[in-house]
Amino acid sequence: DDAIIIPVHVVHTPNNKWDKNAVAIMSEHGQIGSLPKGDAARYAPRMAMLQARGITLRAQARVWGYDSIDYDGTMTFRASVTVELPPPH
Repeated sequence: DDAIIIPVHVVHTPNNKWDKNAVAIMSEHGQIGSLPKGDAARYAPRMAMLQARGITLRAQARVWGYDSIDYDGTMTFRASVTVELPPPH
């Protein structure tokens, strides 16, 4: 397994132009992922409340990637980010 574990912040991003409930996964280098839309909708209200108090959720993310050749012969890098979060309350 070539995955690495890195610290991340999980941040509600209400100004996202595609989804007001968007939740970003942020590393020290910037955004590396987002919660799926359904999960983001469940977490956004609680996260907005915490962020209004100056609290940001911290977590560990599992990150892995690999090079792949697409159907047209183009080399592509594919990656995945997994974050385990407590249930929203």
